[in-house]
Amino acid sequence: MSLRFPSLLGLAVAAVLLPQCHSAADDRTHGVTMREVDDLDTDDVGAVRERYGKLENATTSTMASLRKALEHDPRVRVRANAATALDAMPLIDVFGKSVFDQNRRDIRRYLIRALDDTAPAVLARAANALAQKDRNDADAREALQKHLPQLRAAVASPDERAADDALWTLRTMQVPLPLDVLLRSTSARFREMGVEQADIEPNPAVVPLIVELALKDPVPAIRRRTLPVLVQQVPADERDKLLVQLLDDADEQVAVEAARAVGRGGVSTVAPHLRQIVAKTGGDARLPAAIGALAKLNDTAAVPAIAAHMNDEPVARAAASLALDALVGPRRVYTEWQTWAKQQGYLR
Repeated sequence: MSLRFPSLLGLAVAAVLLPQCHSAADDRTHGVTMREVDDLDTDDVGAVRERYGKLENATTSTMASLRKALEHDPRVRVRANAATALDAMPLIDVFGKSVFDQNRRDIRRYLIRALDDTAPAVLARAANALAQKDRNDADAREALQKHLPQLRAAVASPDERAADDALWTLRTMQVPLPLDVLLRSTSARFREMGVEQADIEPNPAVVPLIVELALKDPVPAIRRRTLPVLVQQVPADERDKLLVQLLDDADEQVAVEAARAVGRGGVSTVAPHLRQIVAKTGGDARLPAAIGALAKLNDTAAVPAIAAHMNDEPVARAAASLALDALVGPRRVYTEWQTWAKQQGYLR
């Protein structure tokens, strides 16, 4: 009997300790059981927000499971989605407003801790939630300000969702965006956003990047969008050379936008090249655009070349007629301008 007792006691102790050891291992590996967090292992962030936003039986244990997933799960998207779920979860006010407020304080504390996560996707998701709902809280504001360098760096993340979350956080906080990161982005959407922001808030440091986009970006729409920035922010000598290149661009719509930018910006130094375009026979969309730009520049030297197009196809003819209204006047219908052009010897 004295031999059997220690053995039985050892088995009993083992029976108690083994489940605890298994549970501890689970916590180290996944934070919570797989069953509890597998719904967070998804790229469908909208579905996570919808599911947890409509959760009717949210409890403190639900919040605890999400907190564990946010803090311990090795899967980045699970941790990021845990931040979304916590932020979306309805706060059931069972015992009065004080409990409701305490729940949000707890969630806010978990999200603030998540700003120290090394994964940009988790940092940015938590920051976006805090910026949207908690920016009036002093602790949240301080934590977001402290993590501004990490948020700006996250805009460069190859994970576009993480970059978006970081970008919207910065916008919500109303702090300067990292224009150099946006302009170098592999995402056309981000590059275009960077150009738009540079147009609103000029920054000489990024002008070389915008020049590069104007000449080389594979997306013509982005190249067109750079033109107002080029006209206003590039030094005159370099600007004029760039505009001449873009007026002759192989992409017709880039050339058209270049002509319009010249006219709007009053870049009269480019007028001789516009006259050369107008003097060429035949035409595409850049011809009426060049005529319109010359009219805006009040370039009377272009009148003979413009009047020579009064017998062209309707779009070019209409542009020429309007230009003659501005450069010669008074206003006339296009048939009267045709007659006038013939009388002046400009129209054969």
